[in-house]
Parts: sequence; C-alpha cells; structure tokens
Amino acid sequence: MLKSKLIKTCQSLLEEKEIELKSSEESARQSAASETKSSAGDKHETARELIHQEREIITQRLTELYKQMNELNLAGSNNESDVIKLGSLVKTSLGYFFLGPSLGFVKVNDLKIACVSTSSPIGEVLLGKTTGSVTEFRNNPIKIESIE
Repeated sequence: MLKSKLIKTCQSLLEEKEIELKSSEESARQSAASETKSSAGDKHETARELIHQEREIITQRLTELYKQMNELNLAGSNNESDVIKLGSLVKTSLGYFFLGPSLGFVKVNDLKIACVSTSSPIGEVLLGKTTGSVTEFRNNPIKIESIE
C-alpha cells in the first residue's frame, strides 16, 4: 500500500519535471528560431552558441529523466521479495529507503522516504540484505526492519 502510493508520487514528480523540461526545450527552440532572423555578427554568433548549449543541457536532462522513468517502471514491476533488490521499499532503523531512481526524499503519508539508486553508497549496502539483518553504513549500524 505504502509502496504503491510512493511509486505514484514518484511518477507525478517525474512527469512534472518532464513538463518543465519540455517547456524549457520549446522556449529554447523558439529563441533559436528568432535568433536566426536577427542580424549577423559576433553577438549573433555568441547568442546562437549559448542557445545551442542550453538545448544540449535540456536534451541531456530529458535523457536522464527518461532513464529515471524507466527505472521507476522496472522498480514498480518488481514483486515483493524477502531480499532487498531494485524496487524494494525498506524500513530500517535509520528510516525508509526505496531502491529505484535517485529522487532524494519523497514525502508520503507524513513519512520521508529516501529514494536512492541501487548504485548509491547506501543502495549498495542494502542490496541483498534480508529482514532482521544488521549491516553498517558510515560506521552506523542499520537494522533491516521490513521489506515491501
């Protein structure tokens, strides 16, 4: 129940980012189109280059966003397991962690859940652990209380 709400919240966050990036992309496209109509010269070339760089950055961000969306879809399709893996929502003595796209803290039902990648330092520590096991992260013991 908590996991499905979390996934829906993450999907909404990613969709909002997509809308923002596509809007920025359209603005940059329009700027490029209007810049080609202005006069030639050094200022013109500099402006065109800045617009080009901005569009490249937006394209890179969109690519990363689509990777995160794909990772969230994969995480959401993984069934519950006794072993922590991609898509696991883990309650630990340090708090809640969701192994999926790295989105930082997401609030669901007044809980702050850290959405971390499986390749993040904490993600790597948690992977493969089971309920009841104790591990260590940065010299702090972590008890795995439950896995959803």
